Amino acid sequence: MLLVGRSSLSLPITLDGIELVVICGCCILCPGLIAHVNGVIEDVAHNWRGVQPTHGGKLIQYGWNAGPHHAHVFGLVHNVANKKLDSKELAAQDKSILGIMSLTWNLLTAALPKEVIDPVEEKLAEAGLPLMASPGHVKEHGYEISLPNGTLSWSTAEHASAEACMSQNYTA
Repeated sequence: MLLVGRSSLSLPITLDGIELVVICGCCILCPGLIAHVNGVIEDVAHNWRGVQPTHGGKLIQYGWNAGPHHAHVFGLVHNVANKKLDSKELAAQDKSILGIMSLTWNLLTAALPKEVIDPVEEKLAEAGLPLMASPGHVKEHGYEISLPNGTLSWSTAEHASAEACMSQNYTA
């Protein structure tokens, strides 16, 4: 999702079965929020293992996952590389990740046309996947984002879909 430029929505672009939706300007009036999201991703890239260690940059999975191709075990992703993080720091990072992913998901579901988002939500429901969680926070509703000027809280909003990826300077 692109969070820059004038407020607009580009409908899905399909290339060889891969769909891309770009939403521009949905957070343009909140530069502190954009800075927070980028800061969380930077911290995660520093403290967590990427899924392709031989590729440039980082691509980090978060939420529920079916495990590696050779050992299919459904569960929460455990990929913290920085063993010096204490439980309080790890919980704060989990809370931040869950907050930005849930906010992104809820911005997408609010901004996209029903013709785009409804089929996605139907497929997720059919698959029976749980909503995004972290090892210390397995709930379906409620998230918050702590910004320098205060905390934004959505106590009844749904979490994002089961899994997401964050990247920083990633090249395949």
